[in-house]
Amino acid sequence: MRSGVLTPTAIFSGEFLARCSPMTFESSGRALPCVTETVWDGGCSGTGVCADGHQLSVGRDEGGWTPEQLLLLGAEGSLMEAVLTAARNAGVDLLGYISRGHLDVPDEAGAPPRLTLNPCVVVASADETQRAALLSTAVAKASLVGRLLGAHLQVGIDVRLEPSA
Repeated sequence: MRSGVLTPTAIFSGEFLARCSPMTFESSGRALPCVTETVWDGGCSGTGVCADGHQLSVGRDEGGWTPEQLLLLGAEGSLMEAVLTAARNAGVDLLGYISRGHLDVPDEAGAPPRLTLNPCVVVASADETQRAALLSTAVAKASLVGRLLGAHLQVGIDVRLEPSA
């Protein structure tokens, strides 16, 4: 290999997944495997593959999801699953759920980034409005994403009442 030149090595999709022992986390009362593999496709892009075969394009080239977008989407999905599961277990009927995420990277050198999630849940009664607000705040801190990101995660949950439903 010459200095400054990367020599491609033949790596086949699934090669590393087959040798990895899956990590698991508890969600909805069941353990889910958390194993992925990313294969470089050239330029600044690759293909991400998970153990069950789902694939997506990653990277900054056209058509790829950037790492920051994936971080936001993963955090939103994790929080959504935790809120929906907790609501179901507490008997709170949710009529809807939507979320928006934002990654703030400060200009100051060494300042930590902050991830902000703003989920909104819709309920049909005033009683469920209070219960959903208390439940959602507690779940945000105890969820996998809340435990993982800690002080770098800010969650602002909005609970809306739709009594005509």
